[in-house]
Amino acid sequence: MSESLPERAEVQYYFGAGPAQLPKPVILQLSKDIVNYENQGIGIGEISHRSKTAQSIIDNTRENILKLLTNNGKYELDQLRRDYEVFFLQGGGTTGFSSIPLNLNSLKGKGGYLISGSWSLKSFQEAKRLGSDVVTLYNDKTENNAFKGCYKGDYSKLLEQEDDLKYVYICENETVNGIEYDATIKDLAKACRDKNVELIADLSSDVFSREIDIYDYGVIMAGAQKNIGIAGLTLYIAKKNLLDQIKANGVDSNLPIAFDWNLQNDNNSCYNTIPMVPLHTLNLVFQRLLANGGIKEQETINIEKADKLYSVLDKYSTESTEVEEKQRIVKFTVDKQFRSKMNVVFNLITLELENQFAKEAEANGFLAVKGHRSVGGIRVSLYNAVKLEAVEDLIKFFENFVNKL
Repeated sequence: MSESLPERAEVQYYFGAGPAQLPKPVILQLSKDIVNYENQGIGIGEISHRSKTAQSIIDNTRENILKLLTNNGKYELDQLRRDYEVFFLQGGGTTGFSSIPLNLNSLKGKGGYLISGSWSLKSFQEAKRLGSDVVTLYNDKTENNAFKGCYKGDYSKLLEQEDDLKYVYICENETVNGIEYDATIKDLAKACRDKNVELIADLSSDVFSREIDIYDYGVIMAGAQKNIGIAGLTLYIAKKNLLDQIKANGVDSNLPIAFDWNLQNDNNSCYNTIPMVPLHTLNLVFQRLLANGGIKEQETINIEKADKLYSVLDKYSTESTEVEEKQRIVKFTVDKQFRSKMNVVFNLITLELENQFAKEAEANGFLAVKGHRSVGGIRVSLYNAVKLEAVEDLIKFFENFVNKL
């Protein structure tokens, strides 16, 4: 085995939907820390999760998350510390959405699910399988025969369908389908507040890619391996008063202790062994985000990346009038209003052409652009670590591909 680190280019042409790439500075620091963390003689993955060193990393990671959520001074840090808890559980998004109904079962009422894609559908199905009292408030596939976007109507009226809701569940960004809530999510948050209903959100694939108002949410959960880290850990941000209500009402007997939010939070995320390498990776990512100006700066870059790619795809879409008919090869299934900035999903006019594009893209170093196996097509993921230069080079490749047809 080699004792030296391999070289890594400054720009990575990897567009996978998760696990996703990490910023080069994070990878390099992580590599050093796996070998020897802060000159302690052992690596970050070898230290006890109950050691002072590990506890310090947990505390620092939590603090950096809260700093990011201040939205560059909109909220005071002490205010967020007072109102929200931050903790971590082993697992990923599936663990996360499975834990949600079980932790909320002790509250009076039912859960309402807004189904906008594959992951929110799976979340609802799992809640039903676990025996929780849940209902579908809206299913985009049922309404449109395919997942094309999110609910467009009056959220207040939608929530009035059920008079005993305790929470509304959404997946903010559907990685499989390329669907992301737009600014109308604020209307949903207001409707939830007006009805005294908690908004529970899976942010696994767009967490810290854009500014949010944490006070819009009762609980946020996010698997780490897309925008903020590597697989093995899930982030939870929950209202303190909601956790208090759950504790006061008693734990659901079907809730595994490993998924018990209050138990984990009360034990500083260390009731069982927290994976220190994924946790430390999160913290390195958060440190870099803060050093680079916070979420707003990252959001500006993400908007530019997505806008540039969508602009070119629109140019060559079947609806375009800008190019010759033979060059109109792109088909969108997602409503333009809800196009994801993280996962750009589209089809080409034939399966043969999609396979040709994916093959030539890989041959030219543009990796992981095939769509999810359940829907096919092409998927280009533009998570935080994907550099603008990589997107611009992919655009050039795509235009050359079209011009050869």
